[in-house]
Amino acid sequence: MTFHSILKKSLSLLFIIGLLIMPFSGIANQKIDSLQNILNNPSINGEERSVVYAKLAYYYQHKNTDSVLYYGHKGLDIAHIASSSRGLIKNYIELGDAMFKLDSHTTALEYLDTASTYFSNYSDTMDIITIWIISGNIYYIKSDFPKAYESYLKGFKASESNKYDGYRGRIINNIANTLERMENLEEALDYYHIAKTLFEKTGQNLQLGYVNNNIGLIFFNRNKLDSAHHYYQMALNKFLTEEDSYGLSNVYINLGSLMLAYDSLPNAKKYSLLSLNKGKELNGSAKEKYEEYVLANCYGLIGEVSQKEGEIDTAISYYLRMYNIAEKYDIPYHIANASMGLSTNHEMLGNIDSALFYLKIHDNYNDILSNKRNDKKIAEIKYEFELEKLKQDQEIKDIAAHNSQKRKELIYLIISLSVLLLFVVAILFIILQRFKIKQSRLNSATTIRELDYKKKQLTTNLVYLNQNRQLMEEVIKKLKQLPVKEGGDYDKDIDDLLITLERNSNLTNWKEFEKSFQEVRPGFYIRLNKLYPNLTPNEQKLCAFLSLNMSTKEISSITLQSIESIRKARYRLRKKIQIKDEQSLVSHLLEL
Repeated sequence: MTFHSILKKSLSLLFIIGLLIMPFSGIANQKIDSLQNILNNPSINGEERSVVYAKLAYYYQHKNTDSVLYYGHKGLDIAHIASSSRGLIKNYIELGDAMFKLDSHTTALEYLDTASTYFSNYSDTMDIITIWIISGNIYYIKSDFPKAYESYLKGFKASESNKYDGYRGRIINNIANTLERMENLEEALDYYHIAKTLFEKTGQNLQLGYVNNNIGLIFFNRNKLDSAHHYYQMALNKFLTEEDSYGLSNVYINLGSLMLAYDSLPNAKKYSLLSLNKGKELNGSAKEKYEEYVLANCYGLIGEVSQKEGEIDTAISYYLRMYNIAEKYDIPYHIANASMGLSTNHEMLGNIDSALFYLKIHDNYNDILSNKRNDKKIAEIKYEFELEKLKQDQEIKDIAAHNSQKRKELIYLIISLSVLLLFVVAILFIILQRFKIKQSRLNSATTIRELDYKKKQLTTNLVYLNQNRQLMEEVIKKLKQLPVKEGGDYDKDIDDLLITLERNSNLTNWKEFEKSFQEVRPGFYIRLNKLYPNLTPNEQKLCAFLSLNMSTKEISSITLQSIESIRKARYRLRKKIQIKDEQSLVSHLLEL
């Protein structure tokens, strides 16, 4: 798996825009001393006092988390005593945001959900928007994209007034990004264009850079490379104007990947190095928590470019850096990508043990990603079922309002039975899916064990046949060393025996090998001849050895040819069957 393909899998390298809208936009102008003075005034009521504590909590959000928690809880206590919805909501927001920054996502959601229970007759729209946006961001980071989409949509509906256009563009961008991660690309593209229009209207150049970059990624994923390049360039111009290192690093990565798709290695290398330089500038920025993630993307791109340029040692060095970061932060896509790059490049250097080591890691993480995709599908089925149930409940209410009590009861009964049936079907489907996955794993494990046993048996036979061949050659050698008759001829019986031994030694070995090989790889030669009918017998033998994942040294030992001869034969075979440079010959034959 190449870095180019990993971009298409993960869909987007840019995180959602950090839309943590805070309710106290003027707090920077209000000194901390003045807030303390208000608290010292005995005449202010409980609600105003609780709001001041919320402002103090907001003041310390980027300075001291302990202070945020202290003032937030103090404000909550006072708001509860005063029965103030306003004070409760504002303090719950600050506590939820603080827990979000501490990566305590479950606790953060509990605070925000509790705040939303006080929305009845609440007039501060900005607080309502804030709660839904922070909730959406948390669900997004947890990869619960259906719930993230639902939260963002609520925030968008709360911002219907024109005075919130600046925020609406960011909310719509987040909705589009979530739809993109749910692979609804067409709908995501529509939302991105709406966000782009709002950003242009409100003059938010940096946000325009982000949304243009995201539009470019969608066109890239649809193989519309020229359109992708157009939007990447627009994003680049905005990031350069705003001097935003995070945006620049990401758009340079995207441009580098685009240049790989164009087969323009010099430009791909140029953009990969520019991305790396900008990624290193992120330290200490507002987005520093993403610094190493961005660097991992840079290393992956440089690794692939170096590999294509034939700089194998350099490629290994950068893939290893990417692997270390991905392993540290447990990023499965990047671990699979980096380990495949390491395996391929070690194989090119002839480091078979290292190549196999990283290939196993790649296969393991591919299985993990496959399981995650299955879990995601099951989660989507559950969400669609819940959404359908909500729609049906709403339909029930609409119908019930226009009909008599008896008809209402009948409709409720029918709909309830339908919902129950759908629920049973959905549960059965989920159970069936899990059973299929479990059965597939069991079958796969059994097949692997059987193949491993047969491969070990075949390897043992090869060793035995090789020893037998060497013994036969030793016998032939000694027979040839026997005294000859006058005139320089061997005894006729000895001469006939030599001819028979020399004729049958190779043939016997190969027939024994083919018999065992057909048990391990049934139908291999049929598929090979169908795809490549022009291969010579020796090339077919080489394909058989390689399909068993045998090293050049092992093949040399069995065929009694030099290692250099086997390497040349592998090179000629690669050219003859037209294997691409970045593709593994062994992997290709294993797939037959």
